[in-house]
Amino acid sequence: MKRAVLALLTTIAGVALIVTHRTTPMPPAGMTRTTSSKTVTGDPADTGHGMIAVTLTLSGRRITRAAAVQHATSPRSRQVSARAIARLDQEVLTAQNAHVDTISGATMTSDGYRRSLQSALDRSARPR
Repeated sequence: MKRAVLALLTTIAGVALIVTHRTTPMPPAGMTRTTSSKTVTGDPADTGHGMIAVTLTLSGRRITRAAAVQHATSPRSRQVSARAIARLDQEVLTAQNAHVDTISGATMTSDGYRRSLQSALDRSARPR
């Protein structure tokens, strides 16, 4: 009899905890929480083959995403830029600043990327 009462009380306590437990609602699919993150875009920079602009997402002071949202349009430049930009985006996440290496074969793209990246970082540091 003692076991049955103990089991019943334990079950009631467990159900009460589940019913009163509050969670933070999850955002809808495809959306992210933005309470402490912000997105900034740097000024477009001329690469000699077109303009490049970098957008950063920051969570606090940490860079969580870097992406070129505008870049050269000629077929050869697109080919070079696609390869270089993917590497630059990853290097920014590792470095957490604008001091990223120049990508061999994409010097002008790398230079323009860094200028736009630094502009985005400067803009993110300004008070809102």
